[in-house]
Amino acid sequence: MDCEPIGGVDDNSPCADIRNVHDLIPDIPSEVLLVETNEWIRSATLISFTMFDAGDSSNNHWVFICDDNVKNHEYRVGFISQDTKKIIKTLSNFEEWLNILWKNEQHGEMSLPVFHVLYPSFDERVLLMNG
Repeated sequence: MDCEPIGGVDDNSPCADIRNVHDLIPDIPSEVLLVETNEWIRSATLISFTMFDAGDSSNNHWVFICDDNVKNHEYRVGFISQDTKKIIKTLSNFEEWLNILWKNEQHGEMSLPVFHVLYPSFDERVLLMNG
């Protein structure tokens, strides 16, 4: 799926492997703000599962938020802005993210990235990413 460059299990995957957020955003601080909940989390708990944004023009991307004490490893997922180093959108789990992706898949055409589905307006996306 070209609309979301999802990491694989090793370096041979087309979009590289799933990795710690520090590999993609080296200057990320030790704690990151989840904007929607005003919650601070350790950046060491963030595992990137998309490797860059769908346009391959930035390192805005989706991460697993691997909190302690999460039942059945149903981690929240978040969209992190490379500019602000904040998680600007949070979903309850990976299944919710996948449902959005699959629901908006356009067979034979370029599908929309999940973040674009959630925020269709370019101006709204820019405001969130820079806010």
